[in-house]
Amino acid sequence: MTETKPDSEHEFEWWAEELIKRGYIDNIKHHPQAFLLTPKAHFEYSEVKVTKRGVGTKSGTGFLMYEWTYTPDFGIWWNKKAYGLLYYNMGEGHNLKETILYGHDDMSLVESKPDYMFRKEGKLFSMKQKAMWNINKLYVNLCNFPKFFSTTFVPEKYLWTDVHKKLKADYQRKKPRMIDEFLEMRIEWQRKKIG
Repeated sequence: MTETKPDSEHEFEWWAEELIKRGYIDNIKHHPQAFLLTPKAHFEYSEVKVTKRGVGTKSGTGFLMYEWTYTPDFGIWWNKKAYGLLYYNMGEGHNLKETILYGHDDMSLVESKPDYMFRKEGKLFSMKQKAMWNINKLYVNLCNFPKFFSTTFVPEKYLWTDVHKKLKADYQRKKPRMIDEFLEMRIEWQRKKIG
């Protein structure tokens, strides 16, 4: 990890690493691919020029705006055993409110942001998310950290302070839900749903 990443991206990687160790995620890629949302825009023009030699027309193209691209923070390629526990694919008739992340062909796109995301940043992501769906029919999951941990589990690396390697104050007062407890809870939920 030599490149500089925001804390929320590190936190998502820690979360995913625990699922990789247990075989629920086959692969994760940081900034998997850039998607074109709108192409460059140019305009054509022609103008009439009057010179000493006579009347002539000049035509050309001018620049209007740059292309607009979007690159999600992460791409996750799921193992089949995670299906129903951690993700559902869009368009398969499942109630998507019952899943952790939405996927497409066993792959999920994720944008990780801090809980305190500023209004301008939130609106910009919302526009990109809608454009991704409208143009590419791909849904990008927004994961806000550390709030995302409260709905899933807290990765081991997140529990400890960076400098002193002590248990963070929040977790000295209350016991966090760890991955094994979370997976047991989801497996039990799935059994009840099926049975």
